[in-house]
Amino acid sequence: MARYLYRIKAATLRLVLGSVSAQRARIIGTLMTMVIYLACVLAVWFGVVLGLTDFGRARVFTLILLINPSLFYIVIRCELDSRLTDKEMTMLQMMCAIVVMCIAYAILTPAFRSLTLLLVPLVMAFGMIGRFSLTPSQGRWLAVFTLTAYGSTMALVGSHWPAIFDPRQEVINFLILVAVVPTMSIVAAQVEQLRARMHEQRRALQATLAGLELLTSHDALTGLFNRRFMVERLAREQERLQGESVLTCIALVDLDHFKRINDQYGHAAGDDTLRRFGEQALRCLRGTDVIARWGGEEFLLLLSDTDLPMATAVLQRLRMDMTGDTLWLDRPELRVTISVGVVQWQQGETADQVVERADHLAYRAKNAGRDRVMSEQAVSVEYP
Repeated sequence: MARYLYRIKAATLRLVLGSVSAQRARIIGTLMTMVIYLACVLAVWFGVVLGLTDFGRARVFTLILLINPSLFYIVIRCELDSRLTDKEMTMLQMMCAIVVMCIAYAILTPAFRSLTLLLVPLVMAFGMIGRFSLTPSQGRWLAVFTLTAYGSTMALVGSHWPAIFDPRQEVINFLILVAVVPTMSIVAAQVEQLRARMHEQRRALQATLAGLELLTSHDALTGLFNRRFMVERLAREQERLQGESVLTCIALVDLDHFKRINDQYGHAAGDDTLRRFGEQALRCLRGTDVIARWGGEEFLLLLSDTDLPMATAVLQRLRMDMTGDTLWLDRPELRVTISVGVVQWQQGETADQVVERADHLAYRAKNAGRDRVMSEQAVSVEYP
C-alpha cells in the first residue's frame, strides 16, 4: 500500500512539475508566485464580504492576477520557454507581473490599492535574490521599468479621475516606490556579487580538494596510483570477491638492476626510468587494469575479471615492450627489463596474502635470470 501511494505521489509530481530538473525549478518558482497572488485574491474577496470593494472589481482583479502565472505555467510545462535562459525567463515574468499589478492598481478601490504596492518588493525579491536572480544590469533595468510603469499609471489615473485617485496621494505613493525600488536593486546587486564570490570560492575549494585527492592517491614521480590508493582498492576488491564469483589476478613488477642505473647515472636518471616505465605501462595495460607504484622500483597491478592465462599474456606484452628500442631511443643506457610475479586471487584469500604470493613469484623470477614473467601455472614464462 505504501509503495502504491509512493508511486501515485511520484506520478503526480512528474505530471505537475515535469521530469527535467531545470523545468521543475522554473515551475516551482511560478507556483510559489501563484500562491502569493492567491493570498492577495482571497484578501480582496474578503474585502467584498466586508463591503470595502465591489464584486466587479474583485472579479477583474482575480482574473488578471491569476491568468498571468497560469499562462507562464503552461508555457514552462509545455517547454515553450526552451530558447530563453533562466535569467531571461525571470526578467520576462517580472515585467509581466509589474504590468499586471499596475492594471490592478488602476481598478482597485483605495482600500486595496496599497496591496499592489506591497507586492512590488516581493516580486523584485523573487527575481533579484531568488535562484534565477537577475544580473545587476538587469536589476537596474527592472527598477527603471517598475518606476516608469507605476509612475505612468499613477499619472494617468490621477489626471483623469482625480476624485477617485487623489493626485497628492499618488505623488506620495510614487515617492515611496522611488525609495523602495532602487534600494531593492542595490541590495540585489550586492547579493549577486556575494553569490558570485561564493561561487568562485567554491570552485577554488573544489580545485584544491581535487588537487589534494590527487596528491593522496597518486605517486608524484610517475603519476601512477600510490600504495595508499592500491591498498584501499585491494580492500574493495576483496569484498567484491567475497560476494561474487569472479576472477581477479594480482601481479608484482620489479625493475631489474635499477640500483645500477641510480649508481652509474644518478637519481635523476633513475627517476626518468621510473617515469618511462609508468608511461609505457599505461599505454600497454587495458582500461580496466589498475597499476600503482608499490614502493621503490616495485609496481603492483590489479587485473579484475581476468583469468591467469590472460593476465600472463598482458604482462608478457608489457615485458616485451620494455625490452623494445622505441622506449629508449634517446637514453639507451637507461634500458631496463622487468621481472614479474602474477597469481590468481583465491576465494577466501586476503589482500596481504595474495600480494605476498605475487611478491614470492617475482623474487623467483629474479633468481631464475630476470626479464621474465613467473606465474603459478608454469615455472617460468619467457620469450627472449
